Amino acid sequence: MSVARHAAIPSAHPRRARPRRTGAVRAARASLAVVLVGGLLSVGAAPAQAAPEQVLQSVDVQLGTDGTLTSVEATSVRRGEEGSDSGAATYDPVEAAEQLPVRIQTAYRLGDEAGTDLAEIAGRSGRVVIDVTVQNTTVEPEEVTYDAGGVQRSQFALVGVPLTVVASATLGEQGLARVVTEGAGQDEDVTNGVLSRSGAGDSRVQWATMLAPPRLAPSATFRLVLDAEDFVPPTFDIGVQPGLVTDTSLTGLLDEAFSDEKGGAVATEARTIEVIGDVSSVLTQASAVLTDIETRLSDSSERLGAQTIADLESSSAGVSEQLGSLSTDLTRLDGSLGDQLGGVQDDAVQALSSSLTEVKDVLGDPGRIKPPKPQDGAEGCRVDLGRNLAAPTVYGQLSAVSSRLSTLSNASGACRESIADDLVKQIGSAEQVVDCDETSTSAVCVLATARERLDEQAVVLVQFGQGLTGRFDSGAVKDLGSSLETVVKELDDIEDDANDLFADGTAPTRPLASLLGSLVGSLESLKTLLQPGSATGLQSAFASINTVAGTQAAAIGTPETPDSIAARAQALTAAVCAIPALADVTDTSQIPADVLQQIQDGLVARVDVARSAAGCAGGTTLSQRLAGVRTALLGVQQTSAVEGDGSVARALATLRGSVDTALAEVVAAVDETVGVADLRSIIARVAALGATAEPPSCEDITDRDPVGAVDALRFAYQRVSCNQDGLEKEIDKAFSEARKALGATGDEIGRSIGATDGARSKADKRIDELFGTLSQGADRAAERILDQGGRRIEKQRAGLDRQVRQAESRLGGAVGDALRVIGSNIQAANGDLDESEARLRADLQRVLVDLGTRESGGTGILGSLATGAGQTGVANDSVQLANARASAFGSVRGKALDEVFLQQAQTIRSLERQQEFRVFADGVDEDDTLLTVFSFHLGQG
Repeated sequence: MSVARHAAIPSAHPRRARPRRTGAVRAARASLAVVLVGGLLSVGAAPAQAAPEQVLQSVDVQLGTDGTLTSVEATSVRRGEEGSDSGAATYDPVEAAEQLPVRIQTAYRLGDEAGTDLAEIAGRSGRVVIDVTVQNTTVEPEEVTYDAGGVQRSQFALVGVPLTVVASATLGEQGLARVVTEGAGQDEDVTNGVLSRSGAGDSRVQWATMLAPPRLAPSATFRLVLDAEDFVPPTFDIGVQPGLVTDTSLTGLLDEAFSDEKGGAVATEARTIEVIGDVSSVLTQASAVLTDIETRLSDSSERLGAQTIADLESSSAGVSEQLGSLSTDLTRLDGSLGDQLGGVQDDAVQALSSSLTEVKDVLGDPGRIKPPKPQDGAEGCRVDLGRNLAAPTVYGQLSAVSSRLSTLSNASGACRESIADDLVKQIGSAEQVVDCDETSTSAVCVLATARERLDEQAVVLVQFGQGLTGRFDSGAVKDLGSSLETVVKELDDIEDDANDLFADGTAPTRPLASLLGSLVGSLESLKTLLQPGSATGLQSAFASINTVAGTQAAAIGTPETPDSIAARAQALTAAVCAIPALADVTDTSQIPADVLQQIQDGLVARVDVARSAAGCAGGTTLSQRLAGVRTALLGVQQTSAVEGDGSVARALATLRGSVDTALAEVVAAVDETVGVADLRSIIARVAALGATAEPPSCEDITDRDPVGAVDALRFAYQRVSCNQDGLEKEIDKAFSEARKALGATGDEIGRSIGATDGARSKADKRIDELFGTLSQGADRAAERILDQGGRRIEKQRAGLDRQVRQAESRLGGAVGDALRVIGSNIQAANGDLDESEARLRADLQRVLVDLGTRESGGTGILGSLATGAGQTGVANDSVQLANARASAFGSVRGKALDEVFLQQAQTIRSLERQQEFRVFADGVDEDDTLLTVFSFHLGQG
């Protein structure tokens, strides 16, 4: 159904008609109105993109027998997300008349009598001529702008909403036999409609037309001629719809009203008009070609020199501008590489810093953790050692041991064995390390757990570094580049041999047999490079890169892949994010305010920084960064695939087929006698195998598509090459240093286990000594453990901070070195561009010298043209006469096209008016979809 659908747009016409809502649903009246008009719809405005409701509305207009407006009613049906609804409205006929799109007038003739009210001749007999005229009232003069011959013009023309009108007249008891359809004379009045019968058997006459200026008239007259006896005025049903409609069925109406289709008749009609405009443009272009031929033929030999010199200077300026643009692109590439290398440096340093911060948290900070207060002396054999002093850090455990030793110094001799046993439980021993588990709280077990966590972190960092290093392995890419350059060189050699066959266009520069033999040798070498089984061929090089990329992508894996780098990275992130808050591990209300503030500013702040770096608060985690690396590797794997239907596989197959065909043709040329034309054709096809375009830069590689097979291979290589950052050595070095730092810290903790165990043994021996020396020995041991352990932990924390700074400095130095190398290369390239521009200007100067002067008898090309100018005078006169005729034809055709372009602009503006046309839209929201049908009933009231 060709019906335009539009979203609600405020009407361009005033809405003075106010509806009187009845409140009752008048579905029966609405269905009758829809059937009477044959499903004609009026569309209110532009297509809705997301209509909240769909509204189908029928406007019912009653007319008297003289065309007078008697009543206007509207029935609507709504469908939305909450269901369907219906309603009805009544309008004041006087106020509603301004919103109707047409004016209907009646007229009759009976013999010599004429009038407008059909009721005046009721009951009369004779030949009755009835005219019902439907006039489009939306047509009005408007300034229209259009283009003709490349010039924009404006002109006032009639523009209106295109309307489709379908009408029928019911004759009642007056049969079809009384309808006059043929006349004896040419001027005799006849019916201009189609005779038919309704489903109930009533006699009917039907009409249909479109009121769409400028192509169609803005009004139409439906004529009915009857030979009446006891005349009864017929009834007329007239349906009017804005737009150009071809399907007027009820099914088409409902489908258009409640479908979600986004297209419509307006868009189709607009595209049709554009096609017509394109045809007119072709005619205009033909006229322009004639004008161009006239201009070119009228050029004299005197203008040739000046034009040639101007063209050469313009070409020189264009080359200079392009070289300057290339220099700018190289400079921009320099800056882009700097940003990318800096980003890689920041990510690596951040990952290393996050891991080492977690290790420092395990060690603890002697400057921020206060040791527990020792208990007072006990009475008898009862010794109160206070609450559980277990702490989550190494220094916290050392402080707890120191506190217990201080308590031990105040205990009585009778309880020394009990205290010694408790000391063994608190400190532990080196032999008990193998029995430590997650629930163990002794100092030795805490130290052993810290060392294991350091070892795990070292393994994660090593695997992360190895995974990234695999990504930056450029050996396979260099091999592919060498193989591809070999293929391009072979193709260049083939093209050179082909050019040598006809250097001056007539004869070979060397013996033909020798040149063809050389060409055959080059083609056979190229065929060997393209064979799938060649160890040094292109397919082998692409396959090697494909295998490496697939292996690396599989090694990285996903967080769900067991034992993958991504899974380990996610576990590392989870460990950092699992660090509890201060309030979760202690009662902060029992901590003095100044101490609590110091902890908040120090320990808590560092924990928050570590959690933020790990992405716990929604930032980028290490596993997410690895996902980007894996995506890049999968892209390389897809780009370099030599199996299946990928671009590389298709390019290799196409190139192999082309080389085989060319080799067969050249071998046939060697064995048989081949004509010059056939030989030239063979040589042209061989030369066409070479590259035709330079590979784009890494920034533009995704927006460029190659043309030939060789270019497709070169583009694929460029995509693989752009993935290499050239930092594999620096990254591997950075993570090796991190591994060494963690290993050194683990060794220090291992030595701390021995030192702690030694302190326990010494304390145990002192208990067995005289009670008089017990207190002094315990105090010394407590001081030594706390002081030496604190200094050692401080040294370890300082060493970790130093390793982070060294790694950051070395990464920054490596990135800076890479940037300096790239910058020097770009500066060298810019220098080469300046030298190339100077050479081009020198060549231009030599060309200008060769042109010579225009004086008669002068030197160069212009002198020769001036000398022979007199001999071409007669021919120039003939050409100018032909140009004048062509110019006259182009002028006449251009004037004829002006009218076509004006009508095209009128039609397009009419469709725009149709989109803006909206009436009887009270109660309909602006974003609702509205379809309206107008039904006019004449003589039925």
